[in-house]
Amino acid sequence: MSLVASIHPGSFFDLNRLPGADAVTKSFTLMENILGEQPGTFATAGEWDFEVIRVGGSEFLWMDRSISPPVSRALRLDAYAVAAHTAQRRTLLVGALGRLAEVHAEQFRHVAMFVRNLFWLSLRDPNTSITRITSSSDPALPFAIMFTDKAAQHIPPNTVITGASSRLLAENILHESVHQRISQTILTRKLFAPEYSSQTSPKIEITWRADQGSERNQWWEVDRAFHAAFVYNSLLRFRLTELSRNDLNSLERQAFADALAEGVDAVTYLVSELLRNRTLFTDEGNVELNELEAETGIAVELWQNWRA
Repeated sequence: MSLVASIHPGSFFDLNRLPGADAVTKSFTLMENILGEQPGTFATAGEWDFEVIRVGGSEFLWMDRSISPPVSRALRLDAYAVAAHTAQRRTLLVGALGRLAEVHAEQFRHVAMFVRNLFWLSLRDPNTSITRITSSSDPALPFAIMFTDKAAQHIPPNTVITGASSRLLAENILHESVHQRISQTILTRKLFAPEYSSQTSPKIEITWRADQGSERNQWWEVDRAFHAAFVYNSLLRFRLTELSRNDLNSLERQAFADALAEGVDAVTYLVSELLRNRTLFTDEGNVELNELEAETGIAVELWQNWRA
């Protein structure tokens, strides 16, 4: 894909151009700039503690303090707190990042480029009726991803296993890193036509989300579908690679096989719907759509060969 593959020195997302000693403060400084907030609204809203996780020559900051109220409100995470750093979570996290580095080297390079801050979350009230997120990211907070214990058991939308797997966690980390990569691409390149607005966008029906209740989940704007299609495309390649390995347990293998079949249908549909809305993209955006269509075709063919 020709989506942003590097962060140019001196550009908006170049953390080296920002003051501060660590990527945590710098990410929140970017958040202030994106949301138009006063300096210090997020960047100094609390003391940021973290554990450095070093994998594959890259460093990730595993956050170790509750998210401050201003940040929680801005990210709509009021129901969550930072989960305790336990030996089990550490093993899963290091295993997930290690899996990406060792088996999915190209994709890990982009994970390391677009992810710095890792927020492992848990619900403040375990008895709440709120359904836990699996993983999440927000374009307002670059270089950060969030996930819960559920990310080691669940491949959205429908695949769940018993126990916990670092390989499922690896997929969810990759998933959110692709969202961050696409968000930066959209903010730094002109992919959508000048007249495009998510508020007035045509809606694409998402039948596999029909049982999730809200209309927002069942009908997606074109930019949201664009995000999802690129994520699915990346995950198809991840799942195909995993299924080519001989070190998966039976639950993992079945999970990736089920998710792959579901993902093929989803991305094929999304790409066809995006192509129907070509006029909402610039010439540059249409180049991306063409590449997405080509890569999806290759992935589908590989899946058909694998299934045969």
